[in-house]
Amino acid sequence: MNLVRGQKFKLADVGLDARLTVGLRVAGPALEYDLSVFGLIDGKLEDDLYFVFFNNKQSPEAAIAMRTRSGDEQLFDLDVSKLPAR
Repeated sequence: MNLVRGQKFKLADVGLDARLTVGLRVAGPALEYDLSVFGLIDGKLEDDLYFVFFNNKQSPEAAIAMRTRSGDEQLFDLDVSKLPAR
């Protein structure tokens, strides 16, 4: 699945398995980009521990984890079964 900037979707709506990898790639000038993932509840970040980026590489239960950067692409592993029920 290819997404465009700002696009949102619910995991349950697209029938994804409990584990998946999301790759983010930046196409632009030769600059350094910091990519991140937010674990949201009802559209809000309720705990900074679910802001996964270079300085916080995984959520508390490792449901969201950042892999080592490779060139212009950043990989994030998601394990939906480990996310809190809320």
